[in-house]
Amino acid sequence: MEGHTPTWGPLGEMDVNWKGQIAALVRDGYRGAIHLETHWTGPTGDKFEASQICGRQLRALVEAEAWP
Repeated sequence: MEGHTPTWGPLGEMDVNWKGQIAALVRDGYRGAIHLETHWTGPTGDKFEASQICGRQLRALVEAEAWP
């Protein structure tokens, strides 16, 4: 946040502890889907590119935690 304005960025590089969130889901035995909704516009202003970047980073985090 900058003041009262949210700031968006690539998944895993902002304030949310995604690694910890994924680890907690694995630890608790969650086996469902993870939904990704991006608001970041990406490095070039292309929301599709931003979604691809965030999707790749989410996949890497999930794979690193040995998702069942």
